[in-house]
Amino acid sequence: MSIWFKTFVIMATYIQVLTFILSLIFWKKYRHTNLKSLPYYFGFVAFVELICFHFYRQDNVWVYNALTLIQTNYFCFLFFPYVNSLFKKAILGMAVLFNASVIYFFTSNTCDFMTDSCPYAYVLGVFILLLIMFVVFIRILSDNSEMSFSRNLLFWLCFAFLLFYATSLPLFSISNWSELLGNYDRNIPMLLFFSVLVSNLLLISGFIWSKKKYTY
Repeated sequence: MSIWFKTFVIMATYIQVLTFILSLIFWKKYRHTNLKSLPYYFGFVAFVELICFHFYRQDNVWVYNALTLIQTNYFCFLFFPYVNSLFKKAILGMAVLFNASVIYFFTSNTCDFMTDSCPYAYVLGVFILLLIMFVVFIRILSDNSEMSFSRNLLFWLCFAFLLFYATSLPLFSISNWSELLGNYDRNIPMLLFFSVLVSNLLLISGFIWSKKKYTY
């Protein structure tokens, strides 16, 4: 393992702790919105990453399978109020589709929940989240002036996760083609950790730069 890879892993792990801390410090900025549960989410993710980094490095695939399930459902709930009534029905339908698909993947011979990473579940979940976040992101840009949307925490949240999931989606898809791509898959973890770093830097910028009166 190269020194650069180790550095990316350490930075990607601890920057998520910093994001959690700042989500608590600046909680008053968004506690009046549906985003008020963010510290619970960021705290949970930081806890999982610290535990898996320091104490549970092997045989922890089931933890990340569970995290994929929790993340997808949580973000469907988080962004639900920020779309129109028609798309709310679409979100409910996609959430049902995702959960039903995950149950199928892990109860059939497709994937083993405890030992197998299931890219099908991850790719489906990420595709759904990208669609939802893109719709919310476009609404923010169209409904607000440049000053107001740049001070809106929701804007930074969508921007950060759009970047992260848009990067991780092709990476997780390509990782299934490793036999065709040779050693390319060795670079996937480094690219993924880099996207974690950048997305969390955007989140941190959002917590610091956003203002309560522009966040809804």
